[in-house]
Amino acid sequence: MPVVAIVGGQWGDEGKGRVVDFLAEKAEVVARFSGGDNAGHTIINPYGEFRLHLVPSGIFRPHTTCIVGNGVVVNPPILLEEIDNLQKHGVATNRLFISDRAHLVTVLTLLCPIMFFLTVWRRKGVVTRLWALHVGELGLPSVTK
Repeated sequence: MPVVAIVGGQWGDEGKGRVVDFLAEKAEVVARFSGGDNAGHTIINPYGEFRLHLVPSGIFRPHTTCIVGNGVVVNPPILLEEIDNLQKHGVATNRLFISDRAHLVTVLTLLCPIMFFLTVWRRKGVVTRLWALHVGELGLPSVTK
């Protein structure tokens, strides 16, 4: 079974979501493997217009399993908002799975930037701060062992 990976070569709008949406028509699984809700893509289809930040665009294909992988920084309110919006428009979300290793954005994530103030805070943006927490394991993993 072949694997197709869509990887962006730069920061910004490269059209990855559109390509994934197109290829998802024939895919059994669509997985988001990294990133967070800071970016996203707009999908317009018979269900309506959707701005997806965390949910893989394969969710619109009834035969496709969608996975939010362990490299994704999950912001629960954003994810729940996306799922709720999909369900309101008749999109089945029972094929959406979230890795138990995905990193969660929590109140702790938002309150502890002082720890990084002297290192990355002054120079970098919000995404860098979240990834510093993710890599430094200072946030919470989605499952505790």
